Amino acid sequence: MKEDSSQKTSRGVTSFKDKVLLFLEKSTKATKQTLVYVVITSVLLLMSVVLSFTKFSDSDLGDADGNSDELDWQKRILKRPFSGESTLRFLLSLLILAGGFLKIAYSSYGMACLPLYLIKGTRSLADEQNQVG
Repeated sequence: MKEDSSQKTSRGVTSFKDKVLLFLEKSTKATKQTLVYVVITSVLLLMSVVLSFTKFSDSDLGDADGNSDELDWQKRILKRPFSGESTLRFLLSLLILAGGFLKIAYSSYGMACLPLYLIKGTRSLADEQNQVG
């Protein structure tokens, strides 16, 4: 049966080999999470750059004859000066929104379980003293 890193740390790691393996597991997991964050942030930045300069109108769909240059909107995006402020605002707003949803999901579980913990109660004082002494 494979043990996860939380079980290893709770029992105490004794050998140097176990410490190195635990460090490698944690660093690999942290690296994966960092790379996922960088990829998501890069995609959001790219989306905000493209979407901030794209405005659809009748002229974007083609001229009166129905002719249209498919790369016209890409050329306009590349020709415009880019300050980056709108991109950073967009990215920050999306990250705040995602964080808000995660906080709501995390705290809703705690608020739902709070009455159960209050009803269940804690151990008696005599049980606590017997465990300590």
